[in-house]
Amino acid sequence: MDAVEAHSAELQGDAHIAPSDDRKKCSFEGRIITCEDGSSWKIAAPVSSPRYQRVNSPCEATQVYTCICVEDPTGNHDGLEAVVKVKYQIRGSRPSIVEYEHLVEENLELARYWLHATTNPVEIPNQSGINEVRALRYLSQKNCPYTPHYLGYSCLTLEEGVDHEGIVGGYAFFIIMTKVPGQPLLSVFLNLSASEREEVRQAFKEAITEFHALGMVHRDAGMRNLLWDRESRKCYIIDFEEHEIYRTPYITEFGDYLYERWELSDSQYSSFSRETSTES
Repeated sequence: MDAVEAHSAELQGDAHIAPSDDRKKCSFEGRIITCEDGSSWKIAAPVSSPRYQRVNSPCEATQVYTCICVEDPTGNHDGLEAVVKVKYQIRGSRPSIVEYEHLVEENLELARYWLHATTNPVEIPNQSGINEVRALRYLSQKNCPYTPHYLGYSCLTLEEGVDHEGIVGGYAFFIIMTKVPGQPLLSVFLNLSASEREEVRQAFKEAITEFHALGMVHRDAGMRNLLWDRESRKCYIIDFEEHEIYRTPYITEFGDYLYERWELSDSQYSSFSRETSTES
């Protein structure tokens, strides 16, 4: 990964991602991958639909699966069920290709690589995946109790037949992390009672305080990157493709701004505002 990071330092990060509602459109299900520590993992069922990022080169699709450790020479993960985020190269959109063509005309050397990567296979993943590995490694070292932990990665070549939008011969980047419990908060928050929503905010406050105390700042805030475990009443923070790590603890300032940034404020939802007015 260090070599990948060195060659990718100037590449752009992830952009807006368009989701697909077809989990079977592409699939790595059944594939066995081997990580840098020698452990092998069998990819099981998808837990998300593929999402397509067609703006920042190299463009890529992202999909999340469960996976099981089937070979473990170090004895650290034997039989463990985990999560694998797969990021693989796809063709760029026509507007993005045109934009990079204009940058090349302006004689921007780096744009030549970006333009090439919109339609041709490359080995080095988009910076977003490299960012995620860096964050997961750091959070694992700090033993953060409110996030997944890093288990390994593998970077392979995309084969034919996985996805008609994929670039055959391009990268397929697998990031394996621990599986944390809970549901995507985005899918349940609006159906919770007022007292439960307040409980979620208190659990989030506890999680983000610890997260910031480690010097971590999430730059893609929103409910889509939170999980809520109703059994343990615990909130988990996920998806670190956009983040910053500071050498000192980041000071958490609580209030409407923070909750609104993470889409947790009742004032953001008209139905909750009416509910509050009725109760008062």
